[in-house]
Amino acid sequence: MPELTRGGVPILQLKIIGHRGAAGLVSENTIPSFLHALELGCRYLELDVHVVKDSTEGHRLAVIHDRELARTTNLAGQVSDYTAQELALADAGGAPVPTLDQTTDAILTWCLNAGVSPETVTLNIELKGRATALPVADFITGIEGPGINFLVSSFNHSELSDFRQVDIKTAVAPLFDRWRSDWLRTAATLHASGVNLSRRITTAKRVAEIRDAGFEVWVYTVNTVRSAKRSAAMGVSGVFTDRPDRLLSEPIEVETTGTSKTQ
Repeated sequence: MPELTRGGVPILQLKIIGHRGAAGLVSENTIPSFLHALELGCRYLELDVHVVKDSTEGHRLAVIHDRELARTTNLAGQVSDYTAQELALADAGGAPVPTLDQTTDAILTWCLNAGVSPETVTLNIELKGRATALPVADFITGIEGPGINFLVSSFNHSELSDFRQVDIKTAVAPLFDRWRSDWLRTAATLHASGVNLSRRITTAKRVAEIRDAGFEVWVYTVNTVRSAKRSAAMGVSGVFTDRPDRLLSEPIEVETTGTSKTQ
């Protein structure tokens, strides 16, 4: 996204985060979905992970949202019933269920072929399944050299705490689907970079409160330009969307008047 300025001062643009890739256009949480979001211009992507068994290496991190497989694949039962190799044979809407390492490799390959620096790409990993914190921390800390940026989020704040115990550098953001008066204590304890909110609990007052405390606010799930502009007018820094094609059709300026600017 090109930088816009006004009077020589950079304008803060709304971050557009591809929710499960480009879930409204290509089957969610599949490699084609993530690559399509990148092609559209998304430089922020979000996915969900569950721990699954691996026939040779102990465990892997499967990229899938639901605990049950029926909604998004041709398989029955729970994700944990299958190995990564078995999930690789599933039909998740024209593509298999990928692992986290396969997904990041595909993103890096796309960046190389497209001439895009991987350091301009941020991948939001949501800890969806149980006991995902330590495997995700191991995965991130095991990456050598420059690469894509990571942000780890979860509704399960205990999982985020476990993650933070072993990884003090990677950005984290607690997710809230209901407003909690202790949000600041949660964010501060985690040394979070931001707070991610459901659109239905997002208000201008709450956004200002979070931003004034020094945190970014990302909101899910926003699928129209009108809703995205409404979020930006409240000072929201980024929105998760199933339709990045719509939201990337024009730059959307974030309102910062009266709030703390967070980058």
